[in-house]
Amino acid sequence: MEACFSGHTVKTVSDTDNPMEVATINDEKAAILRSVFWEMNAITHSLDSVDVEEDLLDDDGLPTGETTTVTETVLRITVTHKTPEEMAAQYGFSDEQREWLSELLKPEYHSLWNSILYGLSSVGDGSMIEIADTQIGNVGGGSSD
Repeated sequence: MEACFSGHTVKTVSDTDNPMEVATINDEKAAILRSVFWEMNAITHSLDSVDVEEDLLDDDGLPTGETTTVTETVLRITVTHKTPEEMAAQYGFSDEQREWLSELLKPEYHSLWNSILYGLSSVGDGSMIEIADTQIGNVGGGSSD
């Protein structure tokens, strides 16, 4: 998302026909950001059927020692994205625009982008790890409890 927002920033600010400041997001800028995002990212999916052995349970919910085969459907989601360099080429960025994009993507700005895009106060503050940790064992969007 950082690269998408950076590309949006350069595209919006340096548009020779209609340059705009980027700090305020209005409907027009949101539409540009949405467009850049979907030009940069693709989401595809597939459904697969797999046979799985399951333990049979008695009336008390305890394993009986017997198993049965059930067919489950597995949803596979693939997210692919273009690099900032690929997007700069797609948009025909000038050398100056490429320099601006490079500047916005410097490591010293990562914490700024994390704060703006994800609400994280700093890189390494543990927030993302805490969120990820709550998802361990989460299968199919349900809770592991």
